[in-house]
Amino acid sequence: TAYAESRDGREWETPEIGLFEVGGTRRNNAVLAGMPPFSHNFSPFLDSRPGIPSDERFKALAGHPGFDRARQADGLHAFVSADGRIWKKVGGRPVIPYDPTWLHAFDSQNVAFWSEAEGGYVAYFRTWLISGQSAGGATAHCESVGGEALRSISRATSPDFLHWSAPVAMDPNQPGEHLYTNQTHPYFRAPHL
Repeated sequence: TAYAESRDGREWETPEIGLFEVGGTRRNNAVLAGMPPFSHNFSPFLDSRPGIPSDERFKALAGHPGFDRARQADGLHAFVSADGRIWKKVGGRPVIPYDPTWLHAFDSQNVAFWSEAEGGYVAYFRTWLISGQSAGGATAHCESVGGEALRSISRATSPDFLHWSAPVAMDPNQPGEHLYTNQTHPYFRAPHL
């Protein structure tokens, strides 16, 4: 996972951070390396929760159940950082565990943020659902297409970024529609939406 920065969102710089050796050199902008499967979908955000400790200003979720279920991949793990460059994995267990009844999950961007309107953290992530299949206790109403499930979005909440509710299927799909990724984020003019 690499780092870039910009003052205007158009011109980007990739500073040499030197934290990890990649390709035989430390002259790179890598902020996470040698930790599969976390680089696959590492999704950081600036935590806007009031009173957040300075060493946890940035947070991220990352993980992947893997296409090979024998792989050491068990769900989404929590990461924290003071500066968005040096990251620390929190604990050894996933904060949102993979549910083996899902066909697949977590293998695209997993979006989390502090929801001011809800007074807690929320996470949105992809799951595969079939009509009537349970997603963390919630019944999904997505219909299968040609014997395959639809890619859909589920949601979990947390008061502290470490203890998460059971995922709930959002059921946003139109008939036959796959939703591979999501960019759910509060709208700055109406954060309750």
